[in-house]
Amino acid sequence: MKKQRVGKPITVNKITVIPLEEDTIYCPGGKGWACCYVSRIPVGIVMVTPEKQWACDISGERVPLANFVHKFDGLQEIIDNI
Repeated sequence: MKKQRVGKPITVNKITVIPLEEDTIYCPGGKGWACCYVSRIPVGIVMVTPEKQWACDISGERVPLANFVHKFDGLQEIIDNI
């Protein structure tokens, strides 16, 4: 199971950085045993200033903010409340 989530925003001076993460949970089961693998990996960041907003993927390349807004529930609401 994979779940994309918005991390806790961090504000320094007038710049807010919003981390975007993907959680993966994999639990294969066998007869009489269980094993789980859990990971959290960064996907990108959104940066918000009073003048503008932009997004970068994990490689540092700028991407349209709309790409992340559509994938991450609640992201637009967080941006609007900054």
